[in-house]
Amino acid sequence: MEILQKEHDLPLPPADKVLFRKQVQRELDDIRQEAENAYALDNEIDPIPDSAYDDASVLLEFLCNYKIPTPT
Repeated sequence: MEILQKEHDLPLPPADKVLFRKQVQRELDDIRQEAENAYALDNEIDPIPDSAYDDASVLLEFLCNYKIPTPT
């Protein structure tokens, strides 16, 4: 079975961190949906645990809320 992989190219982060956070969250939601669709088609693969998405969201909040500069 050939695995199709979508590249998730995020644009350069905007100066507005709120907009950047929304863009990244949208990408994470897309990835989650793709993973769920893949699991529905082939139950022999392991599903991605919800904790992985929760951890990614916590990291995103951390990066946006603690004045860590966005990369240029």
